[in-house]
Amino acid sequence: ADDDMWASVTHSIKGSAKAVGAVQLAELCERAEGLTGEGRRMGAREVAVQNIEFEADRVKAEIQRWEHRQSLRDLRGA
Repeated sequence: ADDDMWASVTHSIKGSAKAVGAVQLAELCERAEGLTGEGRRMGAREVAVQNIEFEADRVKAEIQRWEHRQSLRDLRGA
């Protein structure tokens, strides 16, 4: 992606991560936002994408666990 697209996508993911309390994901995205212009190093974006994907998967799994616990709680209360 060009620098503008890269910055836009990482910024958007950062905002979404902050909204759901995914602090580590937001921090990874904030660091990734700086990988533009002079801050862009060979291979750095690829590593950032891998780290962001890994953390996003971890966050999704945590959300699924939370939803499952809520479903169980609702069933017990019914």
